[in-house]
Amino acid sequence: MEFFWKDKRRLISFILAAFLIIYHSTKTYLFFTGSDNTNTPDFLNSFPATFPIDILLTVQVFLRLIIISSLVFVILNKKAGLIGMWLGIVSLVVTQFILSSNATSSELVAVHSGLAPLKGLIIPSVITILLKNLRQQLFTFKK
Repeated sequence: MEFFWKDKRRLISFILAAFLIIYHSTKTYLFFTGSDNTNTPDFLNSFPATFPIDILLTVQVFLRLIIISSLVFVILNKKAGLIGMWLGIVSLVVTQFILSSNATSSELVAVHSGLAPLKGLIIPSVITILLKNLRQQLFTFKK
């Protein structure tokens, strides 16, 4: 197993994956401790009474745990890590679009409207490009 610091691409992907692990771990911790803004009455009351906000927030926490575990596999240079990361990230972005499209609060719609949830795809895209280029480079050297 090659060490991640021997190649700049692997080092950058490690740093980005570690950042995302810390970010999603913090968001999950804040959700469970009640410190997250999704636990405020203003947020919870900004949806119709028939909208299952609690179920959707629980699904988001589950998706964050999938993302965290997948990023650990990315750091360990396992191919399944990228697949799991993308499944988790895309699903999380979809749930964010669902939240923003069902919100009735003008403040919430202003913050989360439009293409704002797509910003969550930037860092995973960079990680994927770095690791795909690295794998292609390693494959061509073996020939």
